[in-house]
Amino acid sequence: MKRSNGNIALLATAILVLFAASSIFGADPASGNAGEHNQTLAGHGRAFDDLAAKPVPAVDTIKIADTGRPGDLKSPDARDNDWEAVPIGGARNLTSGRSVHNSNDCFVDFNDPSVFQVLPNNAIDGLVYSPFWIQNCSAADEGMRIRPIGTTSHFHLGYEDPNIGLCSDLGTFGRFLDPGNPADGCEPIDALTEPRKGAQMHLPGLGVRIFAFESAPGLDPRLQFNMNQIRVLSGEFEVCFVQSDGPWITSAPTNEHPGYCSTLGPGNWDVSAGVVDAYEVRIWALTDGAVFTDIGITTL
Repeated sequence: MKRSNGNIALLATAILVLFAASSIFGADPASGNAGEHNQTLAGHGRAFDDLAAKPVPAVDTIKIADTGRPGDLKSPDARDNDWEAVPIGGARNLTSGRSVHNSNDCFVDFNDPSVFQVLPNNAIDGLVYSPFWIQNCSAADEGMRIRPIGTTSHFHLGYEDPNIGLCSDLGTFGRFLDPGNPADGCEPIDALTEPRKGAQMHLPGLGVRIFAFESAPGLDPRLQFNMNQIRVLSGEFEVCFVQSDGPWITSAPTNEHPGYCSTLGPGNWDVSAGVVDAYEVRIWALTDGAVFTDIGITTL
């Protein structure tokens, strides 16, 4: 059951945010993939990846999206789209981040200071490590998590300002005083508030997984959800979802992407008619340096 909506106030300090991240969100329901390890928030000892007791559903309750479809176990280039996205606005609006759907319970534009406060070094270097992206939803006990999959343990979160980079005089990222001569030095930036352009996958075959969850007690706190929107700033992505906790049909995890899928290029996309009753969404990069943002979902 979807809970009633309420406003979530931004937390005033990093200590309060850390407490909220550990006490509200609790265990990470999306654990269990090979190569992923238990992570904890420093000082709180709350494991994100601890659902070992979760029961395995009976075979007849698992919906495997690709069963019998000719596109099974083929590369993305050989697959037909299972669903279609609808463009939102024109190309001139591509970089103006906004929530298109008023029905979004959770919205991620990768510019929330309260989330950056729980990331190592506020992700100033543009690399997002555990606990990855944990977004508050409109219901107080619901959240959305975005974490990497593929052959890497992080994803990139670059800045809108192209003149921000690694500065030798600061020993960290800053804004170049003269972009043409980086040796002239930099001015510091505030990583909590400096606008980010979105999540970037460095190479094809890398991606992220998205799921919603609640903090109520139970073996499986994950929620089904509808995904309403996504904005692709550059490159191409394959966006796939499954409707239950069944296996993703795959023979090579970095280039075989099962589920109900569609390929999206640059644009603002309304996907609310296609991505429905999702248990998990996976977004895979098909090109170098592909960037997406403005994810909106409605929990069920």
